[in-house]
Amino acid sequence: MAIDVSKIEGYAEMSAEEKVKALEALEIEDNSAELERYKNATSKANSEAAEYKRKLKELEAKAAEGTSDTEKQMAELKEQIETLQREKSLSEKKASFLKLGMNEDLASKCSEAFVNGDSDSLFEGMTSFLDAHDKAFKAELLKTTPRPNGEGGNPPEMTKEKLLKMSQAERLAFANEHPDEYNKIYGG
Repeated sequence: MAIDVSKIEGYAEMSAEEKVKALEALEIEDNSAELERYKNATSKANSEAAEYKRKLKELEAKAAEGTSDTEKQMAELKEQIETLQREKSLSEKKASFLKLGMNEDLASKCSEAFVNGDSDSLFEGMTSFLDAHDKAFKAELLKTTPRPNGEGGNPPEMTKEKLLKMSQAERLAFANEHPDEYNKIYGG
C-alpha cells in the first residue's frame, strides 16, 4: 500500500531526514477491520455464488431428465400412432380384398404385402386368387350350362331295341363312338 504524502504539510520542501521523521510520525489508519469486512463479504458472495451454481446444475439436470422423459413419451406415442395407422391400413386393405371374394387368409396375406410394399407377394396372392376364381367360375359355368335334350352330355343308355330303330348310318356312328357298349349289346 502506498503512503499518501499529500497529507504531510510541506513534504516536498523537507530534507530527507525531516521526511523520515515525518513519515515515522505519520499515523496510518488501521484498515484491518474494513479489510476483514471485505474479506467476509467476498467469502459470503463466493458461497452464495457456489450455492446458486449448485442449484442451477440441479435444475439443468432435472430439465434434462424431464426432457428425456418427454422425448421418451413422445417416441412411445409416435410408435403407437404408427402401429395404429398400420393396423388401420391393413384392416382397410383386407376389407377391400374380402369384397373381391378372397378368403380371409389370402386377404390377410395380400393386405400385408400391400402395406409392406411387397409387390411380388401381392401379385403371387392375386394370381392365386384369380386362378381359384377362374376354376370356380368355370365349374359353376359347366354346372349351370343347359344340356341339349336334357341328356347332360353322357351317351344315352342304349338298348338293342333303340339300336334297331336307328338308321344304318346312325348305328355305324354309334358303334364307332361307343364300341364297348355296342359289343355289349350284341354280346361281343
